[in-house]
Formats: sequence, C-alpha cells, structure tokens
Amino acid sequence: MTRVFGIYQPFPDAVDDITSDAQERYPEESCGFVVDGKYVPKKNKADNPTKGFVIDGRTYVAAKKKGLQAVVHSHTRKQLKHPSEADMQQQIAMNVPWGVLWSDGDGDILGPAWWGDQLETQPFVGRPFIYGIYDCFSLVRDWYRVQHNIIFRDFARKADWWLLGENMYVDHFKECGFFQVSEQDLRPGDAFMSRFARGDTTQHAGIYLGGNQVLHHLISKSSRRDTLSSWAKYVTHWVRHKEQTKTNNWIGLT
Repeated sequence: MTRVFGIYQPFPDAVDDITSDAQERYPEESCGFVVDGKYVPKKNKADNPTKGFVIDGRTYVAAKKKGLQAVVHSHTRKQLKHPSEADMQQQIAMNVPWGVLWSDGDGDILGPAWWGDQLETQPFVGRPFIYGIYDCFSLVRDWYRVQHNIIFRDFARKADWWLLGENMYVDHFKECGFFQVSEQDLRPGDAFMSRFARGDTTQHAGIYLGGNQVLHHLISKSSRRDTLSSWAKYVTHWVRHKEQTKTNNWIGLT
C-alpha cells in the first residue's frame, strides 16, 4: 500500500514510477531524477546500496543539461522515515529539490515527500510533521522568507540533535540575523525559542503573531496557531530579526 505523506506533490506524474522502483529494488535504496515531470531511475553505485545511494557524477551533469527538476531516493525498513542529515547536506549543496520515500519490502510505501527552496511554499497551518521537511525550523524559515523576503541559511540537522550535544538554535540565531529582546518589548513578527521536551537544550522555535497568538510546529503534530499564554513559560529566548527594525510595516498575523 502506498501512502503519500506530505501535503504537496510537485511531480504527480512521477509518483507511481518512483514508488514502483523503490518496491522493486528493495532492500537496496532506489534513486533517480525527475526530468520534465517524469521519473528517470538511475543505477545505485554505492558500495553498500542497502544503506545509501550514489549516482555517478557524470549522470548528474547530463541530467542538469536536460533540465533536472529533482533528485529522489528511498529509505528502507530499518532507516529513517525522513531525510537524513546527509540528505539535507546534499540537497543544500546541489540547490535542487530532493525527495525521499520509505519502503518496508512488503509493499508498504510511505512517500515521497519533497523539500527545497525551489518548491512552492506550503501553508503555514496544517502541515504534517516530517522531520527536516516540515518541522519547527522549516516553518520559521518559510514564514520569514514568504512574509518578509528574509532568507537565512538552512541547516542540515540530525534527528534528536538536542540530545546529541548540539544547540542549533542558540548557536546560530545571531548568524541568521536575529538578536535577543525581552518579553516586555515583544512585537508581532518576533520569534521565540523554547525548551520543553527531553533534554536540557533549547530545541523548539516559532513565531509570535500578535494578539496572544504564536505559530509553531510540534513533533508528530500538524503546524498550528496556539495562545502565547500557554507557551510563554517554556520560552528561553525571544529574538527579533534585524530587518524588523528598519520598518514599521511589520505584520505578524497570517
């Protein structure tokens, strides 16, 4: 059974061929390109194709000349049901959309799900949770990019990075153009970082929309608006982007 997770299929004519290829190649990872809206399977040249995929570099070059639209590959039974950190790193480096799907070898396939700034941004409310594609960081980043044309770098990230000695939000918010403000100085369009799950690290983020409302995306939940009063106790940092100080026309509610 194929279940298409995510809420966006930019290449609907390719989905059946992508999922069929993943099922046929199991337990190896399938891989290929989308060109002209169609799936083009490619040989997996990894030393161990059950744990990763490699496509010959010359094949990439040839595909780009033909109008490469996306790279897509499968994960298998014992692997992640979302992009790995390496997947995210390669997508950022290649600057083209990527897709991932998951197969258990018994006909149950989940996906594909797609990510990359080149794709249409999805609605802020109601996104399913898919780590690395639709999560709290991607929601914050998309919100600033769409609402205010503020683009800051994406980060390839491990699952449960906050339990592995990393502190992505606190370590990088200044690099992304944010500075810390007090709750008393809060304005619509400010962002928050919070700590409420396992571990002692700040591991969640969202947007203050004004009117006692925040926008955020919790693990295993759909993205949503919530009341600020129910989340303020978890906030460790309120931050504002430097571009917000340049104009008074800054709308938070969306």
